[in-house]
Amino acid sequence: MVGHENQVLARIEAVASVSSDTTDFWRRDGAQYPSVVGKFSVDEGYFAHSERVVRMLFEATSTGPDDFSYCVFHQPLCRIAVGACEVTRLFCGPIETRLTAARIGNTYSASCLLALAAVLEQAKPGERILLVSFGSGAGSDGLVLQVTDRIDGYRKRRNEARLDAIETELGQEHADWLTYGQYARDRES
Repeated sequence: MVGHENQVLARIEAVASVSSDTTDFWRRDGAQYPSVVGKFSVDEGYFAHSERVVRMLFEATSTGPDDFSYCVFHQPLCRIAVGACEVTRLFCGPIETRLTAARIGNTYSASCLLALAAVLEQAKPGERILLVSFGSGAGSDGLVLQVTDRIDGYRKRRNEARLDAIETELGQEHADWLTYGQYARDRES
């Protein structure tokens, strides 16, 4: 789907990575659950690393916010992904195209890829996409992608195979939802 070759739906134009030794999640010996400090996890982890990657990609490609039709950020929570756009002062296109976490929750490492798939369902040839991931610990990788002319052929083949678009799939009910109380009760049994 993405790569450097001509046979892809989106061509990678640039890649950037940053990392640091920022402890944001940890589990003490014998503790049942991990601990987290929001300031380190969100501000010094997620936002700081995402912003550094965005700036590196802008510099590497001589671009700015106005050169991108979409941006996709790691989505532990929707408000954090929206905050990443604000922190990096980006206008990232329609929010619905990138906030898959609003429909299915935090999918961790897969969140960027699901959101990218949703963006590719509607992106037009020539449009640029900024994708920025984040991982606790802390590291962030980013890509500048440009949609190729092959996207229209992909959509035609998808429709001929009667496959639903990711946005349709995400909108369907796939599970019986539990309240936290139900989960806690069932977990004890």
